[in-house]
Amino acid sequence: MAEIKDPKELEKLENEGKVKDLNKEKEKRVNKKIQGGKGFRQPKKPTKAEVIGVFNNRVGSLEKQMYGLEQKVQGIMHLLGRITSSIKGIEDKLEEDVATTRAFHNLLTSKKVLKEKELNAEVERVMKIMAQEDEERKDKQMGLKDKGADAVVEKGDLAIISYEGTLHGEDKPFEGGIANNVLLQVGSGSYVEGFEDQLIGHKVGETGIVTVTFPDEYKEELRGKTADFKVTIHKIKLLEKREEEPKKEEKTDE
Repeated sequence: MAEIKDPKELEKLENEGKVKDLNKEKEKRVNKKIQGGKGFRQPKKPTKAEVIGVFNNRVGSLEKQMYGLEQKVQGIMHLLGRITSSIKGIEDKLEEDVATTRAFHNLLTSKKVLKEKELNAEVERVMKIMAQEDEERKDKQMGLKDKGADAVVEKGDLAIISYEGTLHGEDKPFEGGIANNVLLQVGSGSYVEGFEDQLIGHKVGETGIVTVTFPDEYKEELRGKTADFKVTIHKIKLLEKREEEPKKEEKTDE
């Protein structure tokens, strides 16, 4: 190969060599990038723990949503139950009213001619039936149960009584000493001490004398005085225990 002595020629060859070296260097860098070098980062693969964590978070979120829906459904069902109960009560009342109206209609349109006394007796009988039905409906609403005609007063019972009180040494009942068909829970301490205890053991329909002495802190006109009460027991009722609804367990996230 001939030796090149021309400086310009030598400089030209030298520059061409540098260009080739630069091209080679660029080619190496591009290859590194293609193979996953520093220029192009391949996506990082999630670990198993990270995948499980994301899954658990999504499951927990779905469980909360489901719990919320369950609570809403329970609320709707409870509301529907109350509405159904109210409708049933209205239907029962309508049936009772229809029955009462029919009884009066039959009475007034009867072909049988009744004398005045007989008519009055029949009206009174129907009125008693209506009053009994009304009382039974109220007892049902209040959770009361009639103990029956042979019942005996016990502590805690609800007794329907009438009374008339007279102070010792007087012939006429004192003011405020008369009451009819009042409801008294025996043992509640609502009346003067000793009054309620003396009712225990008496039967429905009985009339007896209850003697009490008014305490010193009672109102002035009766303070320290003794009185006899003529008491009649009309009915004895019992407060039925109502079962409590089970408490709903609150769901907590683990």
